[in-house]
Amino acid sequence: MATKAKKFLITTETHEKVVFRSSSGEVERGLCSECGIEVDLLTLDAAVNFSGLRTGEIFKSIKVGGIHSLETLSGHLLICRSSLCGWKRSDDSDEMGTG
Repeated sequence: MATKAKKFLITTETHEKVVFRSSSGEVERGLCSECGIEVDLLTLDAAVNFSGLRTGEIFKSIKVGGIHSLETLSGHLLICRSSLCGWKRSDDSDEMGTG
């Protein structure tokens, strides 16, 4: 009597959990998935204070991909300081008519 071979389908999932803790609550260190390196991650208030940009400008820049950000599990927005610095420089050069 012939036996039939059984087939098994194995599915794997990966999850990444990032926990940030800081006494200051303004600047954290973490991995920016866009930059691919560990960077300073700023709260929205800290990003406004650091860059001089308005909140709306930061949101627009995040939407078009100019500024990198991530949202924590608790719903807080953290902004990549490196991309914010790059955006400030390119924005400043545009205003001067050089970029």
